[in-house]
Amino acid sequence: MKLLFEHWRKFINEEDTRYDENGNVLPDSPDRHTTAIEEAGFTLIKYLGMGKMGVVYEVEDNETKQRLAAKVVGRHLPQYYSERKNYNWIIKNRDKLPDDVKEYVVDVYSLFEDSSGKHLIIFMELLKPAPKNVVNQIFSSTAALKGEYSPEKEERLLKDENAVYEVILDVLKKNSILRAERKYMGIREESMVEAAKRALRAYLVNKTVPKNTVPNVYTMVDIYDDSPGKQSFLTGKPQKTPRSPQWRNLFNAILNEMEELIIQTRFEEAKEEKRRQAGGRSRGHGVVDADVSADAIRTHLHTTGKDGGGISVFWAAAAGLEEDLTYYVNKKQVIPLTYGMSKDRPLGGSGPGVQGAFPEIEGILNAMKHLTQMGFNPRDMHTENIMMRADTNQLVMTDVGLFLVTKG
Repeated sequence: MKLLFEHWRKFINEEDTRYDENGNVLPDSPDRHTTAIEEAGFTLIKYLGMGKMGVVYEVEDNETKQRLAAKVVGRHLPQYYSERKNYNWIIKNRDKLPDDVKEYVVDVYSLFEDSSGKHLIIFMELLKPAPKNVVNQIFSSTAALKGEYSPEKEERLLKDENAVYEVILDVLKKNSILRAERKYMGIREESMVEAAKRALRAYLVNKTVPKNTVPNVYTMVDIYDDSPGKQSFLTGKPQKTPRSPQWRNLFNAILNEMEELIIQTRFEEAKEEKRRQAGGRSRGHGVVDADVSADAIRTHLHTTGKDGGGISVFWAAAAGLEEDLTYYVNKKQVIPLTYGMSKDRPLGGSGPGVQGAFPEIEGILNAMKHLTQMGFNPRDMHTENIMMRADTNQLVMTDVGLFLVTKG
């Protein structure tokens, strides 16, 4: 046992492996990279950044004096082999790409492994960070995950009729309360579509969408304090960015239609229960008395206590809507994190309605499609992996370590 322990101690000392608080292997410390970079014939100018895949420096070629970016990946990292494979793919194939695809792909000059066998250095073109107000509109960012949303993205999306309609239909289909109603009460697909169209008309026509009559549920415009640092009125979670009037109005327009869907569905169930009773086939658990109107069901659901109880249904629907609307308007990436993934999946991008509100993404989407057809499927597409060329302001996919190579 002692020999085994000493063997592992020696191995760890040799590798000097570092871990974060979650047990993930971290790249080597920067001072260990200077020798490897100098061995490759470059001078380390300055540290640029570090991620899970490696450490990036600005370096200068000792002969040509050209400034490049050098990404140093430790041999002990689990990503080492995919990094080497993927950046080699670019070296072999970038010049074969059409110009309108090539411009979105980082130019990689060479790969170098130092004599110690511990470091892979990827030399590529030197880029600058892309403006946050640009990339945050079409890519996911760590800020969005923390509740700091892009006001430019929200404004553009909520001005586009097709984008708003797509969002409305998505949140209606995703809402947990409506999903339960669809499963047990039979809300039809065409009913959801018609509800989405009515909500869109209400949102487009009215500067302020009328609030529903349910007490304390649909009163966001008046009492929903969502200024930075305050808690959400519905979910109790801290908000980092105030909700715009347009966002609030869209919320109310959708929630009004959600109530109508619930009431109409339960009314249809009551009528069906009446038919079953007449035929002696009652289930014995009708939603309400079968001899009631839709207005009576509305009153029943708006009444608290043992004679009602519908308030909790609307609260749950409202809380779910707030979360879903935040996701589709503020958090969901316009461009897919993984190309080819369905928009209904977390790694998928937005649908064609939302994407149409951001015409500038057409070029990069076409580039991602072409790369996939060539066997280089873009993945992990978020703000930290997109940079810009200083001379042309062209957005560039830089970190390709997680791209999936299927050909060549």
